[in-house]
Amino acid sequence: MKAISGPADSLFLDLEDAVAPNRRVEARAQAVKALQELDWGEKIVSVRVNGLGTVWALQDILEVARCPRLDMILLPKVETAEDVIFVDRLLTALELEAPRARPLGIEILIETTKGLATVESIAAASPRLEGIIFGVGDYSIELENFDTVFGSSNPDYAVLAREEGRAEERHWGDQWHFALARTANACRAYGLRPIDGPYANYGDQDGYRASCQRARALGFEGKWAIHPSQVSIANAEFTPRQGQIDWA
Repeated sequence: MKAISGPADSLFLDLEDAVAPNRRVEARAQAVKALQELDWGEKIVSVRVNGLGTVWALQDILEVARCPRLDMILLPKVETAEDVIFVDRLLTALELEAPRARPLGIEILIETTKGLATVESIAAASPRLEGIIFGVGDYSIELENFDTVFGSSNPDYAVLAREEGRAEERHWGDQWHFALARTANACRAYGLRPIDGPYANYGDQDGYRASCQRARALGFEGKWAIHPSQVSIANAEFTPRQGQIDWA
């Protein structure tokens, strides 16, 4: 309820990672009830269904997509264009059964190595596709880079700058630059919204702000917030400045 009245532009109900496997059927029913009974105002409302490789995915989509208030299906762990095409055709069939004033959209998470390797073809897969989120948590697990705090920088990703007569300096890099830049480029090439994923240490507001600024500089137009304290920072960092508006 707090999220509905809060300053976030878009909200999603989660049936996937935030829910224990033995409670995902229950969570689906609760999401349907919330979509039917709560006043969501003008917010964009999505449901993150379970991935297509799970036992829950099909029924997740069938049940939440029949809710008139739903705006988008949020599909995790997308790896091929066919994943998006399948969901597109399923939604088309449901809309023939119950026509909607506005077709349902699809947002996806790129959070596997195969997904990033095929992100351009995924971005071109469906006119329903509206945005792509880079999911750093599952991606870093699959990459096996041993990160434990997802979204923040890693001091191991650094080089030593050596110059004769000067002390060595350690320069940090951004280990996610390639993945973020490729995701943003694919989105802009096909008219989609690039959205950066979560910053897990929600107590580190300076780190979250820096993460927003990094994403904005790479062409992203928003970032997930997993705690209310992050929303105002994201809104501030992704709102165009007056000077930028004047220049445009």
